[in-house]
Amino acid sequence: MGRLTTDIVDKTPVSLGLLGAAAFIVVADARVIDPLLHIIAKEFKVGVGSAAVIISAYTIPYGLFQLVYGPLGDAYSNSFGERIGKLEVITVALTAFAVSTSVCA
Repeated sequence: MGRLTTDIVDKTPVSLGLLGAAAFIVVADARVIDPLLHIIAKEFKVGVGSAAVIISAYTIPYGLFQLVYGPLGDAYSNSFGERIGKLEVITVALTAFAVSTSVCA
């Protein structure tokens, strides 16, 4: 095995673990609002169906931005992850996610 192949193999478990943790956090963030719908509806004096628009307002941009981040990671990296790379695109996206979640809190 060459040095480059060994470097890629050594980084895979950490990258895969971080990617799995990031996916869990994003999905958990979307699902944490479900049990709160009744409380939100009561607080704003609207029906649960009207309060459920919050979930759509979150998940629609989430789905649409996947169409942006995927090609962005592919376009700015070659097969060995040089230049910007997928991991850097994921890092920037998760940083923006963390900052925007903190601002909303």
